[in-house]
Amino acid sequence: VTLATVVIYSLARTIGGRLDRAEADAVRLNRLYAVVSQTNELLTRVSDTTALFGEACRIAVESGGFDSAVAGFVDPVTHRVRPLAAFGRMAAHLDYAGVSVDDAPGGRGPTGTAVRERRPYICQDIASDPRMAHWRATAGPNDLASAATFPLMTHGVVTHVYSIFAREVGRFTDEQVRLLEGLAEDISYALGALENDRQHALAERRLVESEHQFRTLIESSSDLITITDSAGVIRYQSPSHQGLLGFEPGERLGCNILDLVHAEDMDRVQRVIALTLTPHAAPESVVCRLRHKSGTWRLMESVAWNMLDVEGLAGVVIHSRDVTDRQALEAQLRQAQKMETVGQLAGGIAHDFNNILSVVMANADLIAATMPAGPGDLVEELRDVHSAAERGKAMVQQLMSFSRIGVLEVRPTDAGALVARVGGMLRRMLPANISVTVTVGADLPPMLADAGAAEQMMLNLATNARDAMPDGGQLDLAARRMGGDDLPVLDAAGPAGPSDYVCLAVTDTGSGMDAVTLKRIFEPFFTTKPVGHGTGLGMAMVSGLMSQHGGLVHVTSQPGRGTIVRLCFPVGETIARPPAEQVKRGDPRALRGNETVLVVEDEPALRRVAQRILETHGYRVLTAEDGDAALQVLAEPGPSVDLIFTDLVMPKAGGAELHRRVTRQFGFRKFLVASGYSPHETDGEHALPAGVPFVKKPWALTEMLEAVRRALDAPRSGSS
Repeated sequence: VTLATVVIYSLARTIGGRLDRAEADAVRLNRLYAVVSQTNELLTRVSDTTALFGEACRIAVESGGFDSAVAGFVDPVTHRVRPLAAFGRMAAHLDYAGVSVDDAPGGRGPTGTAVRERRPYICQDIASDPRMAHWRATAGPNDLASAATFPLMTHGVVTHVYSIFAREVGRFTDEQVRLLEGLAEDISYALGALENDRQHALAERRLVESEHQFRTLIESSSDLITITDSAGVIRYQSPSHQGLLGFEPGERLGCNILDLVHAEDMDRVQRVIALTLTPHAAPESVVCRLRHKSGTWRLMESVAWNMLDVEGLAGVVIHSRDVTDRQALEAQLRQAQKMETVGQLAGGIAHDFNNILSVVMANADLIAATMPAGPGDLVEELRDVHSAAERGKAMVQQLMSFSRIGVLEVRPTDAGALVARVGGMLRRMLPANISVTVTVGADLPPMLADAGAAEQMMLNLATNARDAMPDGGQLDLAARRMGGDDLPVLDAAGPAGPSDYVCLAVTDTGSGMDAVTLKRIFEPFFTTKPVGHGTGLGMAMVSGLMSQHGGLVHVTSQPGRGTIVRLCFPVGETIARPPAEQVKRGDPRALRGNETVLVVEDEPALRRVAQRILETHGYRVLTAEDGDAALQVLAEPGPSVDLIFTDLVMPKAGGAELHRRVTRQFGFRKFLVASGYSPHETDGEHALPAGVPFVKKPWALTEMLEAVRRALDAPRSGSS
């Protein structure tokens, strides 16, 4: 074989090898073109990222002839790659996708490097590339020879990575890399479009949800939301418009909101509107009356915002809240507080007046005791003084009843006498154009009632009747027994109770009430009177008091035909009489004694008259102006005090406190306490121990002497 032959043979083999490689490269390039074409077609029809990458990996392996293809998502929080799809032998080794993209040994492989450096990473020989050392030890089949990894961008941020693996060294030519880079750009563009679509869909969904949320809030709000243009023409009103003002939804659209404003509030509302329409105006508020469809007026508290420059709204937004009931409640609360203050004032006046009446009655009795027996002008005049004082005493009891707060003193009570007494008071109190009559049934048994509370309820009902008869009319007070066939009319008035009642009826010829009003009369703070002319507590208090009595209250009324209110009390057994009346009255001159009595009273005139009465009837008397002074008297040497006769309420230590301190410092002492209030009505610092003898103010001479004698003669028991 000649040298020429060898050379020719070698050249032929070289040329043949190159031709084979060129042919193989051409085949691979053609297959890669097919990958690009099929993947681009895929991008036009797939809208799911995971499905897109799954198909792209499959196309790369099946159409491109590569060993494996892998796609992953770059987590911006953990800086690791989460696998999305894989095809080929690498599908069994997806743990490799958990690699870090940080500049660390675990992040210096093809994936981490491509992501971190934001450019393709081409490895033509995995076995010899030092940067692939960590990857060779931890990832993939060990016969893979080359790899190409491409970072995929979404709006300029690397969000995904796409890797292709081959078993041939030097598998990726420059032409193939350019094609794959172009493919990566196409996929990145598709990812951006998909992200845009996703964000747009998300924004639309959030907009729909937000619109639904705010529409639900507005449409379920009890407040009124109104949108008007700059001229006040209504463009929108929330559904609460119907509940608050009575108009159907949409009925007022196109109307001017000022058409509903009360004439007296118009100037104020127009000033607020003018302020609201000024540029950059702060929200303005106003309280005004708006006309209900029924013609009545509702008080609304409104706040207006100028949103004429807000795109999509371009109007004045008005938020209105109905404060009619709130203002009425506030007015009723103020009235109730006034009534409480008046009650406290009445109690204070009654306390002082009791002392004055006690002085008048006792002095009249003292003077009468010195007069010779028999008729005479002076004796008659003294009787008139005493009679007037007794009438004053009854009036004081009414004041005390009005002001007291405490448990009821329910006892058998003469209903006829009570109605007659109330009738007498009403004839003096009511206008002359209201005629008052009193009717008492025959053989009327006593009723179980607190007399003061019953009188107060009848006075309240009479006041309501007066207000219902502004032009005058007839007011009838009646007391009669009801039972048997009379009771069915009371079935709806309260729970089942006794079968026999004494009913006090207050009947007027006033304006009456309709059925709707009648159902609400016992609600606290409900009133048909104008604001400031009633507390709305009268009938509620009547209902509560009758429940405490175990009785019933029943009301019948018709518009224009007057009202009848019946207070039905259980029947009692015997007529109760005040303690002073239960003791047979004797000659004051026989109610004598020689014991030592300490009189403790802050009112000087009453202290003096008590001292004179006791001394003229044989008692030795010591005096003190309050509890502290009484303790000093008891501490001084001298005769032993047999009885401490004390007022209950005094500026310093009162009667109850004096009783406690005397018992603590000196042991047992007999006490007699005087007050305008009954013992059961005292509480707190004025609470008395059970069994302490008591005399009610204002007392007359005989009442006081009888009470002193009873207290002194009582056996030593209990705390008194």
